[in-house]
Amino acid sequence: MGNDETVKEAALCDALEEAGVRGDLLHFLGYYKFTSKTHQDESSPEGLFKAARYALLVKDELQSWTEQSTWQRTWLTIPEALEEGFSKWHADGLTSTIKDD
Repeated sequence: MGNDETVKEAALCDALEEAGVRGDLLHFLGYYKFTSKTHQDESSPEGLFKAARYALLVKDELQSWTEQSTWQRTWLTIPEALEEGFSKWHADGLTSTIKDD
């Protein structure tokens, strides 16, 4: 995993490209593991990666964005996010809420 600033820049870039939102990162929420068949390489032949998650204070919501044909933006209340999002995320592989470079 790259340095902290690079990880934060990637998170902001992903939010813009995948959800069409810009804002400020507030809190580090933890890591989760995922597999990607399209990103298998010498460093990860099985395609297993670790990604960081952050809370984002959204300040700008774009009407169109780079990957809107791939991703759907959905707004949830905090209880919905906790129940539907974070519970599933935790069950599916949250590895740590402590950064362990």
